[in-house]
Amino acid sequence: MKKILMLKSSVLDNGSYSNKMADYLIENWQVINPNDLFTIRKLVKNPVPIFNQAAIFVSGKDTSILSNEQKWQAYYLKN
Repeated sequence: MKKILMLKSSVLDNGSYSNKMADYLIENWQVINPNDLFTIRKLVKNPVPIFNQAAIFVSGKDTSILSNEQKWQAYYLKN
């Protein structure tokens, strides 16, 4: 069994041609490989957090010199 991650990023959701193509691919893949497991992640509905170099560098260190956004990122990295 293979585990396959499908990332969907269109804001049009079901009206998107790329999402329709992805669904078509999954449907046909599963006919040939019924034991493979797809995980579908809709990035518009559940975005990946943005980390920058500063937030990663100070993770676990003094955050007093960071912007509020960078402090949030550093906090998110710790938890």
